Amino acid sequence: MNLVDLSNLHYADQCVKHPSVPDYARTRKKYSDKTANGLTTAIVDFCNLSGHFAQRTGNEGRYRPGQVVTDVIGRQRQMKGTWLPGHNNGAADVSLTMAGRIYFIEVKIGKDRQREDQVTFMNKVRNAGGVYEIVKTWEEFYRWYLHWTMKDKIKVNKIC
Repeated sequence: MNLVDLSNLHYADQCVKHPSVPDYARTRKKYSDKTANGLTTAIVDFCNLSGHFAQRTGNEGRYRPGQVVTDVIGRQRQMKGTWLPGHNNGAADVSLTMAGRIYFIEVKIGKDRQREDQVTFMNKVRNAGGVYEIVKTWEEFYRWYLHWTMKDKIKVNKIC
């Protein structure tokens, strides 16, 4: 399966989910593995369309704006805000559940490398008997997917 096949699969799924939408009003989702965001989206959509449960794990922090203060003549000022760090530092980009087993997928594109906290998370998962993989291309992910489903004899929805 390549990314064009995934696009066709997504289109067919949308036709089933929304039969009242005419064909001329439908668009095809384009997938790419040129960016980490594009590859992560493709992986999550493929796994969900295959009958598994996959989700992106967001571990970024958030900005909390400062207090608005009004002085004696009615002027308002925004005070300095604070940055709240994320809680799951090092967590993989995608968590995938197939047949009751969880798999963690870290997406790296080009020269992108794991941070120290990501290596720590990977070691914790593997030491606990979990599966943690780093993928750089769609082909690499699909090869691992086939390996996981064959090795663990996981039932896959007929998608092609």
